[in-house]
Amino acid sequence: MAPVALLLPALSGCWGIQHTVDDTEVLAQQSRQAAVIRQGETTRAEVRALLGEPWLGSAFWGVEVYRASDTEREAGLVFLLYVPVYGGVVSADWQSFVLVAYDEADRVSAVASGRMSGKGWLAGPGENWLMVRANGTTLATDALWKGVPLLLADGQKLAAYLDRQRGSGDCTLVLACEKGADCPDQLVVADGAPVNPGFVSLACPAGAPCPDGQLEQRVSLSTGEVMVVSVPVLHPVSLSPGEHTVQLGSRKLRGHSTVPVRCGPGEVLYGRISGAVTGGSWLRKGRLAATLTLQPQLPAEWSDYSIALWRQGRWIAEP
Repeated sequence: MAPVALLLPALSGCWGIQHTVDDTEVLAQQSRQAAVIRQGETTRAEVRALLGEPWLGSAFWGVEVYRASDTEREAGLVFLLYVPVYGGVVSADWQSFVLVAYDEADRVSAVASGRMSGKGWLAGPGENWLMVRANGTTLATDALWKGVPLLLADGQKLAAYLDRQRGSGDCTLVLACEKGADCPDQLVVADGAPVNPGFVSLACPAGAPCPDGQLEQRVSLSTGEVMVVSVPVLHPVSLSPGEHTVQLGSRKLRGHSTVPVRCGPGEVLYGRISGAVTGGSWLRKGRLAATLTLQPQLPAEWSDYSIALWRQGRWIAEP
């Protein structure tokens, strides 16, 4: 039984997967069934016929994410994951991702792929940094939170989302941390699950497209130079009209704030999250005083912020 290199044409050329296959007849059948994903031609249904059901997907945001660990040995999956392996045979410690973006006609507008280590905190330098972009959507991991993927959209897509929200009858809070503030890492809206509303640190290969943000540092890896960029993020939350609460706090600091919020049908409110830490020593945690300031207009500096679609294992902006 010898390793077999499998090639599938993609938008930017042919990418290879090298894997050990037991049944050459199965491989031949997969090859006959494989389809070519072409920009502007391949439909969402055809992509799913090729790749199976997506791990994440949103018709409104026009995006799907396919994921698999290399420990999954189903023959079809082995063939259909057309992701770069960066040389060598896939090991048991990697996860592969394919990001597919669609246009208004539900046809593929862009596709990108990448991989990351599945070792979490035990991964080597840069091994769990994921960064793939397709048509204004970013699938990445926070460089400070090893191995936790998130999905972002570029800020210019916010207006269309809010137009839909206004017509839905729900009210919408758009929340973001202020630059330069000590932002709380725990945000709870109404009875929702907590989420970290802070900036995310994305590892962008030198010369590759990256969401707007501020350069934090440059890191030299065996695969080349990587720029770690701090990216501000908007968190849109859809609520039923009426009275709600927003809770702000920290897992590592003392202090907790609860802010009452009232919003009407179709209303959109923008909330600036800020905070300041006082006190603290090696014997005692510091105290976070967090605030939320609401306003009816979009702050001008938020126009280039990214939008959190999926973060910490759940949808933020409704799919």
